[in-house]
Amino acid sequence: MKIKADLHLHSLLKGYRNRRKAIKIFQRLKDFDIRVAAFTEHSYHNPKDSFRMMQEVHGSLAERNEFFRSIEIFAGLEYRTKGGNEIIIIDKESKPRLYNTFSELHDQDIETAIKISNQEGYAVFIPHPYMNVPRWAKDPKDLEFVSKLFDRYELGVSIHNGSFDTALEFGRLLRLDFPNLERISTTPKDYLSRIKPAFYAGGSDSHNPYTIGSGIELIIKEFSREHIFNAIMTNNYDEIIRPEKSNARIVRDYFVGGWRQLITTSGEYVLEAYLNLKH
Repeated sequence: MKIKADLHLHSLLKGYRNRRKAIKIFQRLKDFDIRVAAFTEHSYHNPKDSFRMMQEVHGSLAERNEFFRSIEIFAGLEYRTKGGNEIIIIDKESKPRLYNTFSELHDQDIETAIKISNQEGYAVFIPHPYMNVPRWAKDPKDLEFVSKLFDRYELGVSIHNGSFDTALEFGRLLRLDFPNLERISTTPKDYLSRIKPAFYAGGSDSHNPYTIGSGIELIIKEFSREHIFNAIMTNNYDEIIRPEKSNARIVRDYFVGGWRQLITTSGEYVLEAYLNLKH
């Protein structure tokens, strides 16, 4: 069975609008038939409380609608390590230990954070190799360093990061080409063949509901939490799924949410993607 998964998704819940925004996120998952979602909040955005709210809303929706009962959600974390590296960590358990594990660990180097994740049985992957610091895909020394991490640990890599997909879709309507952003969206296969990751991951990297929609495919034997998590940890299927949209919806998504994604994503990343990214 093939299912669509978004393994890199931010709810960014805050204030009195929490519940309304959470419902909108789940509605968007339903619109694009995304059956697995990992809410990978930044470690500085109160991830534990945000995931608890997503669980509550999911439970409420599942009581009233069959589709929401067929969505499996996982607790995740986008953890910034010492030196600025970011990794995605996903917990298998419905009562996650992840946030307690890393709430006590500040300013860990990337190798220590990956090692702890492996010891705890979490899934861990590099989320945007063409947008990370150090820049894994650009500097030979950095590529050598990250290759050693893949050799030593059960470490995956994102084959898709949808941060700028809404902007790319809008750009294509205007017949504009942004090859540097394309490399962030789809990790080049020659890079993947050089690092030999334990598994492939990826997702929308959405920071607002209107940029949800893309993801990867997982192959599972049956729809259960255990089988889904095992599929995440062993996925060697490099299929990226992007939603089919009308031109009107592309324009709407960009002006309602896509432009905001560019603002909420680090300006340094955006500037580099447009100007300085090398093959």
